[in-house]
Amino acid sequence: MVIYGQVCIFMPNASGTDNYFFFNSYALVLLQWMKSQGIASSKVLENTGLSLDELQNIEQRIPESKFFELLQNARGHFGEEAFGLQFGAKITLVSHGVLGQALISSQNIGHAVEVLLKYQALLFSQAFIELKQDENEVHVDLIFSEQDKSENIDVLRHEVIFSCMVTSLRQMLAAQSFPVILHVSHNAPTWKQAYHDLFGPEVYFGADINRLTIDKSVLTLPLLFANHAMAEIFEQQCEILLAQQTKEKPYSQKVGKVLLARPGYWPNIDETAQALFTSTRSLRRHLSAEKTSFQTLLDDIRCNLAKEYLKQNQHSVSEIAMVLGYSDLSNFRRAYQRWTGETPKRKNSLAS
Repeated sequence: MVIYGQVCIFMPNASGTDNYFFFNSYALVLLQWMKSQGIASSKVLENTGLSLDELQNIEQRIPESKFFELLQNARGHFGEEAFGLQFGAKITLVSHGVLGQALISSQNIGHAVEVLLKYQALLFSQAFIELKQDENEVHVDLIFSEQDKSENIDVLRHEVIFSCMVTSLRQMLAAQSFPVILHVSHNAPTWKQAYHDLFGPEVYFGADINRLTIDKSVLTLPLLFANHAMAEIFEQQCEILLAQQTKEKPYSQKVGKVLLARPGYWPNIDETAQALFTSTRSLRRHLSAEKTSFQTLLDDIRCNLAKEYLKQNQHSVSEIAMVLGYSDLSNFRRAYQRWTGETPKRKNSLAS
């Protein structure tokens, strides 16, 4: 169970599916790093079903399960407990392809963050980066659409992504030093000192959210390779790649991805359209062409989640209603009966 703010989210696991995909370039970085450590590529690729030849196409992606098989193999031969932190630091901005070049060419960190938020779908399949600001700080939240089944993979994800983020920031700023605060949802590992060595003294484990916080003043710092003309060119290329990628999926799937990213807080159609970089009118038109609507998709997701939670037999009807965004239990009961023709019941009822 993961807690976002005051809302408990217990996402059901989808067994046997690959929901995250990574560019082959990251696998190549891994193989190159291992080679520099005296570990042959054949050992890292062992039993993964992947070959070095197919990884040479850096524009292709490999399933999450295969990528983490590579990481597990590499860590087993490497022998370092803080492997994920070290690997994340090896992923430079150029490893991200055109998006990395767009980030490098940005005028300042604030512009780079805007570019990352707009084109993050080029990096993540069902993970989201959200930016939140207050008077003095900027919070970069990492949200996964589904809860991880393996704690080891969960820790690896957090370590690789946050290590990569901080390393990239320092790379863009020519290693200028600035404090960061890190919150991660996993428990403190035995190598927690490595976290402090990389991120500094303020690292908090077992947190309610996965978050990297920096001082707001960092946003205005100019970048070492800032180039407005080059930034425009690379952002145009990102736009093309994003259009090609999103064209492959129907809008109903894209809406579902946005809705599942933050269950418990359900964005309305305007917010969803904004997240998909389109207008509300266009989104309605696209969904209509697919013989569905925003409300239908929202109801379907809530209905399926409700059924799964009830089947798990671990949470009261009241808890499930809260997670699905119903502050009034009677409203949830009526909605569930409208969806299924039945009232929401558990096998062994908890107090509702």
